[in-house]
Amino acid sequence: MVGPGRRLSGKLVAVAIVVGSVASAGVTSRTEAAAASTYSFAFEGATGAPGYPWLITDAAPDSRACTGFMQGSCPARNNVFRDGQGHLVLRVRRQGTRYRGAIAGTFVYTGSWPPASKTIGWRPPFTVKLRAKMPSSPGLWSSAWYQSVNQPRARGLFELDQVEQRTSVPFRHNTFVHFHKAGAVVDALDWDCFMDLSTAVSRYHVYTMVVASASVVFRVDNRLCGTYSNLAVPAGSAAFSQHTFGLLLQNVVGAPGSWASGGRQPTGSGPWDMVIDWLGITQG
Repeated sequence: MVGPGRRLSGKLVAVAIVVGSVASAGVTSRTEAAAASTYSFAFEGATGAPGYPWLITDAAPDSRACTGFMQGSCPARNNVFRDGQGHLVLRVRRQGTRYRGAIAGTFVYTGSWPPASKTIGWRPPFTVKLRAKMPSSPGLWSSAWYQSVNQPRARGLFELDQVEQRTSVPFRHNTFVHFHKAGAVVDALDWDCFMDLSTAVSRYHVYTMVVASASVVFRVDNRLCGTYSNLAVPAGSAAFSQHTFGLLLQNVVGAPGSWASGGRQPTGSGPWDMVIDWLGITQG
């Protein structure tokens, strides 16, 4: 997230990323998830690191690479892996006196914009469907979020937080939209929606985000969370339609005492896993 915060040069293509089996509301089959795609990527097969287009962040504690929201649990490369059962796992665990988290995406977050390392991205309109479950321990900050990756800070950066769960509040879904310009949040464009769930975020849910040219719609298990349409940017900023969005998946420990942690810490030594069952992204 740029402020905590949160692609691609060359030809932009429609991409569907499909992980594991699909049997839930919103997408009834793997074929449906990939029907409008140009490419599909699966996390099936043997255990190990996911391939293209995923970039895995590895940031050692006390290094310049472990910045901002990562500092509570600097991400480790071996905490992102396929589990051999068709899932992508992002793991948090205690290592010695510290925690190490997990971040994977289509760009590498460093706090510099546009990001230097990136693979693919999407411009409005595009639709995302994600089936995932979050950790059950408190104190974690587990998210799937989209960040402008083709604009400098001076032109403004959008952040679309499709899923931003704070596991200290296990039955509450959180969604946010932020706009940052020159490193500062533009309060007039800040937005959120919240939803109480009948089952905890540690159970599988289907999260849907429909990004149109003038609005963004968020749903959970086919229930509407909210629609955001206040996308007119300040003078000198890049219009919403000009932004290309990269994706980050994260599972980290919220800094103790922070809003991300809910004032709590994980219990025990872990591991605590965010599990992606499938993810489909359709351009257009």
